[in-house]
Amino acid sequence: MASFGTNYDRHNYGCLSLVDQVAQILSEKILTGEAKGGSRLNEEQLKVEFGISRTPLREAFRILDKKGLVEVLPRKGVFVKSISKKDIQDNFPVRANLEGLAAVLAYPNLKEQDIQQMKEALEAMKQSAQNNDFYEYTCNHKDFHEIFISAARNDVLISTLYTLRMHTLWHRYTFQYYQQDFKESISLHSQIIDLFESEHTSMKDLEALVRYHIEIAMQPFLKAMDKLENVKD
Repeated sequence: MASFGTNYDRHNYGCLSLVDQVAQILSEKILTGEAKGGSRLNEEQLKVEFGISRTPLREAFRILDKKGLVEVLPRKGVFVKSISKKDIQDNFPVRANLEGLAAVLAYPNLKEQDIQQMKEALEAMKQSAQNNDFYEYTCNHKDFHEIFISAARNDVLISTLYTLRMHTLWHRYTFQYYQQDFKESISLHSQIIDLFESEHTSMKDLEALVRYHIEIAMQPFLKAMDKLENVKD
Protein backbone atom coordinates (compact mmCIF):
# COMPACT_ATOMS: atom_id res chain seq x y z
CA MET A 1 0.00 0.00 0.00
CA ALA A 2 1.31 3.47 -0.88
CA SER A 3 2.54 5.59 2.00
CA PHE A 4 4.40 8.79 2.75
CA GLY A 5 8.13 8.89 3.25
CA THR A 6 9.37 9.88 6.72
CA ASN A 7 9.96 13.46 5.60
CA TYR A 8 6.22 14.04 5.58
CA ASP A 9 5.16 12.13 8.69
CA ARG A 10 5.10 15.35 10.72
CA HIS A 11 2.32 16.86 8.61
CA ASN A 12 -1.22 16.44 9.81
CA TYR A 13 -3.62 16.43 6.88
CA GLY A 14 -6.55 14.90 8.72
CA CYS A 15 -8.79 12.64 6.66
CA LEU A 16 -7.54 13.75 3.22
CA SER A 17 -7.04 10.96 0.70
CA LEU A 18 -3.51 10.02 -0.31
CA VAL A 19 -3.83 11.91 -3.61
CA ASP A 20 -5.17 15.02 -1.87
CA GLN A 21 -2.39 14.88 0.73
CA VAL A 22 0.27 14.75 -1.98
CA ALA A 23 -1.43 17.56 -3.89
CA GLN A 24 -1.63 19.65 -0.71
CA ILE A 25 2.06 19.22 0.12
CA LEU A 26 3.12 20.03 -3.45
CA SER A 27 0.78 23.06 -3.44
CA GLU A 28 2.47 24.34 -0.29
CA LYS A 29 5.90 23.89 -1.87
CA ILE A 30 4.79 25.97 -4.86
CA LEU A 31 2.89 28.64 -2.92
CA THR A 32 5.76 29.28 -0.52
CA GLY A 33 8.33 29.44 -3.30
CA GLU A 34 10.17 26.25 -2.35
CA ALA A 35 9.34 24.98 -5.83
CA LYS A 36 10.25 27.84 -8.16
CA GLY A 37 8.39 28.93 -11.26
CA GLY A 38 9.69 27.15 -14.33
CA SER A 39 11.19 24.27 -12.36
CA ARG A 40 10.34 20.69 -13.29
CA LEU A 41 8.62 18.40 -10.79
CA ASN A 42 10.71 15.25 -11.04
CA GLU A 43 8.29 12.33 -11.02
CA GLU A 44 10.82 9.66 -10.10
CA GLN A 45 12.25 11.72 -7.26
CA LEU A 46 8.82 12.54 -5.86
CA LYS A 47 7.76 8.89 -5.98
CA VAL A 48 10.70 8.09 -3.73
CA GLU A 49 10.15 11.09 -1.43
CA PHE A 50 6.49 10.28 -0.88
CA GLY A 51 6.88 6.51 -1.02
CA ILE A 52 4.06 6.23 -3.54
CA SER A 53 3.46 4.84 -7.01
CA ARG A 54 3.08 6.75 -10.26
CA THR A 55 -0.74 6.70 -10.34
CA PRO A 56 -1.52 8.79 -7.20
CA LEU A 57 1.32 11.18 -8.05
CA ARG A 58 -0.06 11.83 -11.52
CA GLU A 59 -3.54 12.31 -10.07
CA ALA A 60 -2.02 14.89 -7.71
CA PHE A 61 -0.41 16.60 -10.70
CA ARG A 62 -3.85 16.86 -12.33
CA ILE A 63 -5.18 18.61 -9.22
CA LEU A 64 -2.30 21.10 -9.36
CA ASP A 65 -2.97 21.65 -13.05
CA LYS A 66 -6.64 22.48 -12.33
CA LYS A 67 -5.49 24.93 -9.64
CA GLY A 68 -3.32 26.68 -12.21
CA LEU A 69 -0.12 25.96 -10.30
CA VAL A 70 1.61 23.74 -12.86
CA GLU A 71 1.78 23.14 -16.58
CA VAL A 72 1.71 19.59 -17.91
CA LEU A 73 3.72 19.42 -21.12
CA PRO A 74 3.35 16.20 -23.15
CA ARG A 75 6.59 14.20 -23.38
CA LYS A 76 8.41 16.86 -21.33
CA GLY A 77 6.97 16.65 -17.85
CA VAL A 78 5.23 18.76 -15.22
CA PHE A 79 6.56 22.26 -14.59
CA VAL A 80 5.72 24.83 -11.92
CA LYS A 81 3.93 27.69 -13.63
CA SER A 82 5.77 31.00 -13.80
CA ILE A 83 3.75 34.05 -12.75
CA SER A 84 3.26 36.71 -15.41
CA LYS A 85 2.11 40.33 -15.24
CA LYS A 86 -1.11 39.25 -16.88
CA ASP A 87 -1.74 36.76 -14.06
CA ILE A 88 -1.52 39.62 -11.55
CA GLN A 89 -3.51 42.07 -13.65
CA ASP A 90 -6.22 39.46 -14.22
CA ASN A 91 -6.38 38.38 -10.57
CA PHE A 92 -6.61 41.59 -8.56
CA PRO A 93 -9.60 43.37 -10.18
CA VAL A 94 -11.70 40.20 -10.09
CA ARG A 95 -10.73 39.40 -6.52
CA ALA A 96 -11.37 43.00 -5.45
CA ASN A 97 -14.90 43.00 -6.81
CA LEU A 98 -15.75 39.56 -5.42
CA GLU A 99 -14.39 40.35 -1.96
CA GLY A 100 -16.40 43.56 -2.00
CA LEU A 101 -19.48 41.44 -2.71
CA ALA A 102 -18.49 38.99 0.03
CA ALA A 103 -18.26 41.84 2.53
CA VAL A 104 -21.76 43.03 1.66
CA LEU A 105 -23.18 39.51 1.97
CA ALA A 106 -21.30 38.95 5.22
CA TYR A 107 -22.44 42.17 6.93
CA PRO A 108 -25.82 40.90 8.25
CA ASN A 109 -24.32 37.52 9.20
CA LEU A 110 -21.28 38.59 11.22
CA LYS A 111 -21.54 37.91 14.95
CA GLU A 112 -19.66 39.56 17.79
CA GLN A 113 -17.36 36.55 17.90
CA ASP A 114 -16.48 37.04 14.22
CA ILE A 115 -15.70 40.72 14.76
CA GLN A 116 -13.56 39.82 17.76
CA GLN A 117 -11.62 37.27 15.73
CA MET A 118 -11.02 39.88 13.03
CA LYS A 119 -9.73 42.29 15.68
CA GLU A 120 -7.39 39.60 17.01
CA ALA A 121 -6.14 38.90 13.49
CA LEU A 122 -5.55 42.63 12.99
CA GLU A 123 -3.60 42.89 16.25
CA ALA A 124 -1.49 39.94 15.13
CA MET A 125 -0.92 41.71 11.80
CA LYS A 126 0.31 44.80 13.67
CA GLN A 127 2.70 42.73 15.77
CA SER A 128 4.12 40.82 12.82
CA ALA A 129 4.52 44.08 10.87
CA GLN A 130 6.49 45.57 13.79
CA ASN A 131 8.69 42.48 13.76
CA ASN A 132 9.00 42.69 9.96
CA ASP A 133 7.80 39.07 9.92
CA PHE A 134 6.51 38.63 6.39
CA TYR A 135 5.32 35.05 6.88
CA GLU A 136 3.30 35.73 10.04
CA TYR A 137 1.83 38.91 8.58
CA THR A 138 0.65 36.97 5.55
CA CYS A 139 -0.92 34.23 7.69
CA ASN A 140 -2.76 36.72 9.89
CA HIS A 141 -3.89 38.73 6.87
CA LYS A 142 -5.29 35.53 5.36
CA ASP A 143 -7.19 34.77 8.60
CA PHE A 144 -8.70 38.27 8.66
CA HIS A 145 -10.19 37.94 5.20
CA GLU A 146 -11.38 34.37 5.56
CA ILE A 147 -13.56 35.31 8.55
CA PHE A 148 -15.84 37.63 6.60
CA ILE A 149 -15.61 35.67 3.35
CA SER A 150 -16.94 32.59 5.18
CA ALA A 151 -19.71 34.72 6.70
CA ALA A 152 -20.94 35.53 3.17
CA ARG A 153 -22.46 32.02 3.16
CA ASN A 154 -22.23 31.70 -0.60
CA ASP A 155 -20.43 28.50 -1.54
CA VAL A 156 -19.72 29.52 -5.15
CA LEU A 157 -18.28 32.84 -4.05
CA ILE A 158 -16.22 31.27 -1.26
CA SER A 159 -14.80 28.62 -3.61
CA THR A 160 -13.92 31.16 -6.30
CA LEU A 161 -12.25 33.49 -3.79
CA TYR A 162 -10.31 30.57 -2.33
CA THR A 163 -8.63 30.03 -5.70
CA LEU A 164 -8.03 33.74 -6.31
CA ARG A 165 -6.61 34.27 -2.81
CA MET A 166 -4.44 31.15 -3.14
CA HIS A 167 -2.88 32.68 -6.24
CA THR A 168 -2.40 36.02 -4.46
CA LEU A 169 -0.56 34.18 -1.69
CA TRP A 170 1.62 32.62 -4.37
CA HIS A 171 2.37 36.09 -5.78
CA ARG A 172 3.38 37.34 -2.33
CA TYR A 173 5.87 34.55 -1.73
CA THR A 174 7.23 34.64 -5.26
CA PHE A 175 8.14 38.30 -5.05
CA GLN A 176 8.94 38.43 -1.30
CA TYR A 177 6.38 41.16 -0.89
CA TYR A 178 8.20 43.31 1.69
CA GLN A 179 7.40 46.44 -0.34
CA GLN A 180 3.94 46.45 1.18
CA ASP A 181 3.01 49.57 3.11
CA PHE A 182 2.08 47.84 6.37
CA LYS A 183 0.92 51.07 8.00
CA GLU A 184 -1.59 51.85 5.27
CA SER A 185 -2.73 48.25 5.04
CA ILE A 186 -3.39 48.01 8.77
CA SER A 187 -5.26 51.33 8.70
CA LEU A 188 -7.53 50.11 5.91
CA HIS A 189 -8.24 46.82 7.69
CA SER A 190 -9.10 48.76 10.83
CA GLN A 191 -11.56 50.86 8.80
CA ILE A 192 -13.12 47.68 7.42
CA ILE A 193 -13.75 46.44 10.95
CA ASP A 194 -15.33 49.78 11.87
CA LEU A 195 -17.76 49.46 8.98
CA PHE A 196 -18.62 45.88 9.93
CA GLU A 197 -19.27 46.97 13.53
CA SER A 198 -21.44 49.98 12.74
CA GLU A 199 -25.22 49.53 12.57
CA HIS A 200 -25.50 52.34 10.02
CA THR A 201 -22.93 51.27 7.47
CA SER A 202 -23.65 51.98 3.82
CA MET A 203 -23.21 48.78 1.82
CA LYS A 204 -21.86 50.92 -1.01
CA ASP A 205 -19.13 52.30 1.28
CA LEU A 206 -18.26 48.85 2.64
CA GLU A 207 -17.99 47.30 -0.79
CA ALA A 208 -15.94 50.24 -2.09
CA LEU A 209 -13.46 50.13 0.81
CA VAL A 210 -12.85 46.39 0.57
CA ARG A 211 -12.47 46.66 -3.20
CA TYR A 212 -10.12 49.65 -2.93
CA HIS A 213 -7.74 48.09 -0.42
CA ILE A 214 -7.21 45.13 -2.77
CA GLU A 215 -6.91 47.18 -5.94
CA ILE A 216 -4.15 49.42 -4.57
CA ALA A 217 -2.11 46.36 -3.58
CA MET A 218 -1.64 45.37 -7.23
CA GLN A 219 0.93 48.04 -8.11
CA PRO A 220 3.59 46.92 -5.61
CA PHE A 221 3.36 43.41 -7.08
CA LEU A 222 3.91 44.75 -10.59
CA LYS A 223 6.83 46.89 -9.39
CA ALA A 224 8.35 43.86 -7.68
CA MET A 225 8.03 41.93 -10.92
CA ASP A 226 9.68 44.75 -12.90
CA LYS A 227 12.51 44.85 -10.38
CA LEU A 228 13.01 41.10 -10.61
CA GLU A 229 13.03 41.23 -14.40
CA ASN A 230 15.61 44.04 -14.37
CA VAL A 231 17.86 42.00 -12.09
CA LYS A 232 17.65 39.05 -14.51
CA ASP A 233 18.54 41.34 -17.43
